[in-house]
Amino acid sequence: MKQSKPALSFFHRFRDIVLDVLWPRFCSDCKALLPSKHESCFCQDCSKTVLSLQASAACPVCACPFRPLETSPLSRNLQPICLDCKRLRPSFAKTTARYLYGGAIKNAIHQLKWKGRDDLAHALGKELGVLFSDCANRCDIVITVPLHRRRLSERGYNQSVLLANAAKKESASLIPMYHDALIRKSFAKPMKDKNPIERILQVQNEFSVCPRFEQKIAGKKILLIDDVITTGATVASCSSVLLSKGATSVEVLALARAGFDDL
Repeated sequence: MKQSKPALSFFHRFRDIVLDVLWPRFCSDCKALLPSKHESCFCQDCSKTVLSLQASAACPVCACPFRPLETSPLSRNLQPICLDCKRLRPSFAKTTARYLYGGAIKNAIHQLKWKGRDDLAHALGKELGVLFSDCANRCDIVITVPLHRRRLSERGYNQSVLLANAAKKESASLIPMYHDALIRKSFAKPMKDKNPIERILQVQNEFSVCPRFEQKIAGKKILLIDDVITTGATVASCSSVLLSKGATSVEVLALARAGFDDL
């Protein structure tokens, strides 16, 4: 016997009340109480500090927002990529990022990485769903930026893996994912307090490809996923080693990208 619509409505309201009491959810930034049906990990006020990264206003190679010098119609026509990418020629071909690294999203990523808030990965990863689908259509396999085994043991999870899994589930993509394809060789201090040059030096020759994945990588277009890109040093180092093992191209997808003022 089917329940009436009023009965179902009452049941759903009662269920939501119980969930709010037993498993309350709070804004990851200001700690305000969130309703059970609220899918974002931010309240309405904190959501206003989360800024989407417009692809048209960012370098298509590294996704860094264009500097003022690069935003005039003349310079944009003559300079389709940013000055840094033109000079440094990074190994990856394209970068897509969902947000600018700032405001509530910066705090959420910090909590995900350093405060044990792995529960945030589901909501944050869902935000990558649409971008993931588009990127996956251009690629053959997904590989995530690895943690050193000691860091993974300390943290208990790789945040990039959690984000990638949530994004793939949201997009319903069938692209293969290899989370153990890359190996981080050494355990080093976090790079969050290092300047760009120190970051680049720290990750030089830092990654290798696990031998059992070499044949799966050869001849493939790779989608490389990381949580946040600051200088791009980490994804560039990962991309270089993937290309050295026969990958035909590497495209990068990240939840957030730092602007040039943050580098």
